[in-house]
Amino acid sequence: MTSVSAQVQGIELIPGISLMPGAIVGPGILLGAGVLLEAGVLAHGAGGPRVCYAFAMRAPPPPRPERPAIENVLGPLGGAIARIVLEQGEATIASVVEALAEAQRRPAYTTVMTVMGRLYERGVLLRLKVGRQYVYRPATDEVRLVDALSGRAVDELIGRYGTAALRQFAQRLQDLDPELRAQ
Repeated sequence: MTSVSAQVQGIELIPGISLMPGAIVGPGILLGAGVLLEAGVLAHGAGGPRVCYAFAMRAPPPPRPERPAIENVLGPLGGAIARIVLEQGEATIASVVEALAEAQRRPAYTTVMTVMGRLYERGVLLRLKVGRQYVYRPATDEVRLVDALSGRAVDELIGRYGTAALRQFAQRLQDLDPELRAQ
């Protein structure tokens, strides 16, 4: 891990707790703006307590869901539409619009039509023309779908950022809880 020297001023380190100048603080103290202090030395200045010589400051990792859900991958509307099609087995645009209305969501018919068309183009849904309308079916189950879409996302990141993305993945894997890593 690379050391980063920084002066972070005007930050209330731990609300309601007084820290003495020269105190060594960290790890795991939330500084604010989503920055987690790994280690540092506290000093007092004219503006109050500040951290001098903070080492390896970084944002805390985002909370990880127990099991990735389709809404996390496709967004709120795309995920809701895909979930409805998964639950119904086969669905038309009209049946999805109706199911969304029952769930207190009322996007326009054309919006649902556009999203379902894009889900078809991405391989999330299959469709068959029956008369003047399409009947949609899920391309696979939710677990396989999330796995395939997350694989595509990883490929896109590696394609865009190359070895920098690989280094970040390696760092995140190292930071994972061993039990989670074993899954």
